[in-house]
Amino acid sequence: MTPRRLWYAVTGALLLYAAWWGSAAMYAPHISASLQARSGCTVTSVSQQRHYTLWAVRQIYTGVVLTCSTGTLAASQISLAQGEVDLAVWHPLSLRLHVVGGLALGARNRTVLHAEGALFTVSLPLWPQGVGQKMGFSADFLRVSGKEGPLASYSLVLTHLAGTLQWNTQADAQASLLGLAMTADQAALIPWSQNLSDVRVVVSIPGTAVDRSILWTHLLSNAGLDDTGSSKQAEASLGAQRAPDVLVQSLTGQWRGLHLAWSARLTFVPAYGLEGESWLTVAHWQDFLQQLEQDKTLPPEKIQYVEEIKQKLFSSLMTDQPLTLPVPVRGW
Repeated sequence: MTPRRLWYAVTGALLLYAAWWGSAAMYAPHISASLQARSGCTVTSVSQQRHYTLWAVRQIYTGVVLTCSTGTLAASQISLAQGEVDLAVWHPLSLRLHVVGGLALGARNRTVLHAEGALFTVSLPLWPQGVGQKMGFSADFLRVSGKEGPLASYSLVLTHLAGTLQWNTQADAQASLLGLAMTADQAALIPWSQNLSDVRVVVSIPGTAVDRSILWTHLLSNAGLDDTGSSKQAEASLGAQRAPDVLVQSLTGQWRGLHLAWSARLTFVPAYGLEGESWLTVAHWQDFLQQLEQDKTLPPEKIQYVEEIKQKLFSSLMTDQPLTLPVPVRGW
């Protein structure tokens, strides 16, 4: 490269950098308005601080509260102890939101779900693309706990998770309101003591935002946080609704050497919860049963029972053929 071409290249790079930095500096004061427009919720915070460096612009919010009055999470609040939004040279076309100190989802200053753990990072495109929205997320460790209502006794613990979340508030009855794809090294549902490893999840929620807001309304009602009568309206509107509310396209993982795959079509039924049909596919199941026998994990009478099942029900299956079992879902 000649000195002249090198000069042009360096000058061009500096001009691009100056243009980016100037745009980032002008965009920073409007971050709250951008997040508010994308979420459809009102964003407030106790304090804001803005920091500039040569390579990044960072906006720090403390005491953040997102209040949603319409849409899927109507009558809800999302609270963050601290949120940090970055515009940086190493991700020039995206916003990075770092959640510090956990977040809470609820209503009327009471929490239904609480998430805490390591730094939770969300990546959003700098400019919305079409009618849908998309964000990436990651965390080394996350614990999501139910605090009130039917989820109060459960916690989901995930390690080294990453994924994408897509949503379309303009979705019609034939499209998906929300789609989630996620991976995690380990997953555990408390109070159950069993862990899944190498977890992969693909879930979608079909239909419109108005229809699917019923799920959230019911959760608030069971937690004693909905006194508007909207839960009774939701039950009436659900009487004729039979389309699935949640589609678990794939949930796979490893458990004690078994490769498990679960899929489901779930529908919310008033007064009963989630109901529907699901299917569990188990690979290498015969090896697993043999290992239980060799390790003497089961008492002799149970081993005999397992042998009878293998002979009567599974004699027609090949050793390496996966086993698929229907698992009805009633009142989750």
